[in-house]
Amino acid sequence: MRWLAYSNQVEVPFSPKGLLEDSIVKVSCTNLNLTSVSAESLKCSNQFCGVGGVWMSFSASEEVIVSFNKNQASGSCPGVVINTDEDRMQIALKGLGLVLRHGDLLYVKSTADDASTAWSSVQQVTLAGDVKIVHLSSTRDENSCKPRSTRLPIEIGISANYSDRDKNTKRTMGQTIDLSISGIRARFRTAVPEGGAVLVVLHLNDDKTVEAIAKVVRIVENSRSASGGYEVGLEFQRFIRGYDYFIEMATPDQAA
Repeated sequence: MRWLAYSNQVEVPFSPKGLLEDSIVKVSCTNLNLTSVSAESLKCSNQFCGVGGVWMSFSASEEVIVSFNKNQASGSCPGVVINTDEDRMQIALKGLGLVLRHGDLLYVKSTADDASTAWSSVQQVTLAGDVKIVHLSSTRDENSCKPRSTRLPIEIGISANYSDRDKNTKRTMGQTIDLSISGIRARFRTAVPEGGAVLVVLHLNDDKTVEAIAKVVRIVENSRSASGGYEVGLEFQRFIRGYDYFIEMATPDQAA
């Protein structure tokens, strides 16, 4: 995708349905508030991008919030989706934007639809005048076209670090029961604080690991077994490393 920057507008080569191949769509960029000349013509007609069955719920000209953390309490920035292609998309960030590097994992959420959320990996950051454009790939929607993210019954080793009431760091080991792009169900040897944040590490084969911040959304009632342990539901808040390894495992039919 090529951007041509001007003093008060950006020209974006874009070819949605209804526009000729290689046509130019002009997008106004006044005070970094991007507004399409024709919102309807910019709507992406292929939200379902068929390669690998990757579902893309975002469309061109859609307002989004981009953040490092799912709860968006810090490190977030508004933006506008410019284009989507298979599991890739480009977003124009507003204001000062974010300090991003290749490989950073971002959480993208639509401002119009709370159900439109995804994790994505930063491939490149470019400038169009004073507008920061972030190029994302390996985008995986949390909800896709199904009522719930597909959960796969995969058993692998997992550890969780957390702080107790006295702010002491604790660690517990366990094993996953199933997982999806949005979270994990696991059984730990000891209880973890419900509603709290934990640093989880998944231990894959070939010395590969996945590291993420997750929220303990539930401890399954009466889940303690005779052999000990607690069944826990975790919701990802931020991926730290190993995202590509995780999506290969969690979405095998969608992995590029």
